[in-house]
Amino acid sequence: MTEKKKKARKQICTWIPIELVATTIIVIITLTALRSTTAKIAFVGVIADVFNVIMYASPTLAVKKVIETKSVQYMPFWLSFAGFINAIVWTAYSLIHKIDLYILISNGIGSLWGLTQLIIYAIYCKSTPKSEESDKKQQQQQEIQLSEV
Repeated sequence: MTEKKKKARKQICTWIPIELVATTIIVIITLTALRSTTAKIAFVGVIADVFNVIMYASPTLAVKKVIETKSVQYMPFWLSFAGFINAIVWTAYSLIHKIDLYILISNGIGSLWGLTQLIIYAIYCKSTPKSEESDKKQQQQQEIQLSEV
């Protein structure tokens, strides 16, 4: 196992308990400190919106490298595509079913992030050299198996 994989696994194993503690704190605050249903909905809705937007924007972290290298090798197409489709479906649901601002705002922003990522991918995909070796290398870099921890 390479040092890079060990470091990535350690980082994941560090973040999982932090996420569990943060979720527990949010649940405790919601159930104990907030009395009205409206306040609870607003508190959890805003937190969910913030993390939803972060989730949709995360593949955009690779955009700087894509522009510098003029290669989409470091940009996960399927993650961007799936995020875009997911955001579009949830935005449509919010508009068709009932206007839920917590769903509409975060997924509307997510739709724009996804569209931006796909446009950038389309611009630079032709300039990316295709080779089996680089595909295998990229796949190996992305594989992190927690079962080996």
